[in-house]
Formats: sequence, C-alpha cells, structure tokens
Amino acid sequence: MGTQTLELHTALALYLPRTQALFKDLFSGMIHLSRLEEDISRRNRFHGVVEFVTGSDGAQVLYVDGVRSAILLTAGVGTRVRQFEDLANLEATVSLYQLEPTLARVATGFSTAQPSDYGRAIQQMGLEQTLNLLTESGSSGVLHLLSLGAKAQVFMDEGRIIHAQLITEGHNPEQPVTLELLIRSLGSGEVRGVLYQTKEPTRPMVPASSPSAPQPEAAPAGTAPTSIDPRLILEGWSDLMRRTRTLAQQHGISNFDRAWRAAGVALCDEHPLLDPFGADLTWNDGSLSLHTDSSDGLLEALTAGFVHTLSSLGISLEQVLINLKLVDLAHSHPHASLERLLPGGRRIS
Repeated sequence: MGTQTLELHTALALYLPRTQALFKDLFSGMIHLSRLEEDISRRNRFHGVVEFVTGSDGAQVLYVDGVRSAILLTAGVGTRVRQFEDLANLEATVSLYQLEPTLARVATGFSTAQPSDYGRAIQQMGLEQTLNLLTESGSSGVLHLLSLGAKAQVFMDEGRIIHAQLITEGHNPEQPVTLELLIRSLGSGEVRGVLYQTKEPTRPMVPASSPSAPQPEAAPAGTAPTSIDPRLILEGWSDLMRRTRTLAQQHGISNFDRAWRAAGVALCDEHPLLDPFGADLTWNDGSLSLHTDSSDGLLEALTAGFVHTLSSLGISLEQVLINLKLVDLAHSHPHASLERLLPGGRRIS
C-alpha cells in the first residue's frame, strides 16, 4: 500500500466521483476507524474511498474488494499521518463513497505510479490527439492536466476513459465532465500533462506507420547524461532547496542548512560528493556549487541528501512535492531531474 500526492489546489489528491455516497460530511469524532473498516470488509467485495477533508487538506483511503489498498495524502496532513490509525486524530469531515471496481483499482495504482511528462507531446500534437494516442495504445493511469485557466484529471484503464474531472471556475466539481468540455476548458494555450501510469500499455505507443510521432519524456534514471551541463542540474536543485528551506521556515523549522550538512556527514561514504569536509559540493547562501571536474553521481547524491534532510527535519516528501509544485519545477529546470523525487513506493500501514 503506497502514498502519493498531486497538486490540484483541492483538498484531495484525486478527484473521484461522489455520486454513490454511503455517508457524507460526518464529523471525524463520530467515526470509529476500526469499526468502519470492519463494516467495509463485511460488504460484498466493496470498492470505494473514505475521504477526510480538513480545511484545504485531506486524505483518501481506498478499498478494493473490501480491503484497504492505498492511502493518499495532501500536504497539510502528510506530516501528521504516518499510519492509518493517525487519521483518527484529524479534525475533519468524513465521507464514504462507493466506486466502480476498475476506477478503484486505477486510483490505488496511482499511489505507487511513476510519472511521465506528456507536455511536449501535447504541445506538438494537441491535447485531443494526445488523448487519442493514449486511448489507441491501451494506456492505464491518471493523467494530470494543467493550463492557465483550469486543471483536470483523466482516469484511464487499458485505453478506456473511465472518469474525467475538471477543476475550474464556474464548473461544479461534483459533476462529471465530457471530454469536449474538458478540452475546451483547458484552452488552446500551453497545457502541461503528466501521466501516472498504473500499468504498461497494451499496445505500442507509436504505430508502425508513424515512426516520427512524439514520445512522452520518461522520468530519468541514473546519472545525468554527460552532455548535460552540471550547472543546469545545480541551478534546478538550488531552486528546489531554496523553496524547501522557505517552506520549512514557514512551518517553524529553521535548521534546514544544518540538516543538509548532517546529511552529508551521514551519507558521504556512499556519496562522496556530499562529504562536507571534502567541499566538492557546497551549499552556501541558497546556492549549490560543484568544485570538482567530475559530476559522476551528482544526481544520486543530491537526491539522497535531500531525502535524508527532509527525514531528519520531520518533513514529509509528499508535503514538499505538493507545496512546491514539483512538476512545474521540473518544467522550469528540465535537466535537474527533479521528477526523480516523486514518491513511488514508500508505504504506510
């Protein structure tokens, strides 16, 4: 069971249909979680979601065949919820909705899905043709779309669109949306798209007759290619760390720089670039600098040091991702490989 977050300026990570409510907007103090789970397990192969909403934040607990399958958290609750039982401490409104089985499984898969950037494909082909490509290839997952005027989520299973949700001024988010309205609302300007793929496409992404069709940009793995200037990597990561330090200060945490140095001491055997005494990689005045000719292992070192720093400060990676709009950061700094940090398997029980 995994966790995942997604920035939609809503109180929930995923916007799921609310047409089949078993109960709605009950105060959390009225809900006994263990009894609720017992009741859900007794229902015949129940598929659904329990939603906790507290102000502008929330949590979603998904169930497949009556068994808890994933927990999705947004920023404000990410630091307070480490396991299922912690949800009982939230002062929130609680609702239980039944979902179609396929939708419940796709939503569960989102919790550990890896992202692929479809921004370039949308720019080259247009949103409608990109959706057609995903449909024809039998893609599965949650497509997050963002434009200047609207945001949307499209849920797909083996090429079939099973749910679409639009978040924009003047549209009731409780109501489903047609693809025509979704495409029209996102507008003709720049539309960014990220697919959280829950399983492999059933057919090749590019038909044999169209070898030049644009491909999504997969999240990079391993070190940066040697053709990428390390200065571009440092620029993107400096931006991320500055924003994270500001976010920490807003939550009363003022020792980000000290925690980063401590991470270097703890991890320098595995990542020599982080050794604060070697001074090959320094973090001063909100900027990263590399003082060696070799950038081998730079991305791995930055990723490990950043995650260790957050952990030592008690800040959840999910909170940083959602508050700092990591996808937008990665778009601004395409060589920084910031999308490597998107959670893809951290589990809570």
